[in-house]
Amino acid sequence: MMWRPTCLAIDDLNPGANADDAQIATSIRCRGWRTLTDPFARFVDVAPTTVEGQRRQKIRRGQGLQRLLVRQRKQATAKSQGVFGRIFRRQFHFHIVAPLALTVASATAVLRWGFIALYGWPATFTLANSLHLGFSLLEAACVVLWWRSRKGKSSGPLSLVGQWLSSMEWLGRSLITTARGKSLHQWEQHSEERERMMSVEV
Repeated sequence: MMWRPTCLAIDDLNPGANADDAQIATSIRCRGWRTLTDPFARFVDVAPTTVEGQRRQKIRRGQGLQRLLVRQRKQATAKSQGVFGRIFRRQFHFHIVAPLALTVASATAVLRWGFIALYGWPATFTLANSLHLGFSLLEAACVVLWWRSRKGKSSGPLSLVGQWLSSMEWLGRSLITTARGKSLHQWEQHSEERERMMSVEV
């Protein structure tokens, strides 16, 4: 990334939050400047090799973007921002509204099964029975697709649904982490993959 010093408002950057690259780009764009991308520029990201490391990375990055979207929402979605404002609103929906709604839906599903455990399954040929049966089939399909996506397995044409559910899980966890007052802007670097790449290059 490169930028003119006069284009960036340093006060817009929060050193107590991550997503520094997104913070810089958003600040510059909100001040009326344009951002350019080089189609020939290449960037290779190093992913952690362990499942636990990947989990920490996804939650940390999700939290950084969510905090930026909340902090800059009013300024970035002003009418003067044009297309950028519409993009920002979509990102707000994808990163905050959607995972929050799915988290609430998951909690209500657990409560529904709790009521069934307490009061039993509704009588056959009733509206309640049909509703519970429909919800159960939908929940079972979502759980299977989510689990297969988590394990890196394909579900054919429904793989995108599983990937979406998996991404909503990480973003939902990010929201819960933030709600608990835990900030992940300082973290232990994932060194194992970098060390492996360096040894291969040598």
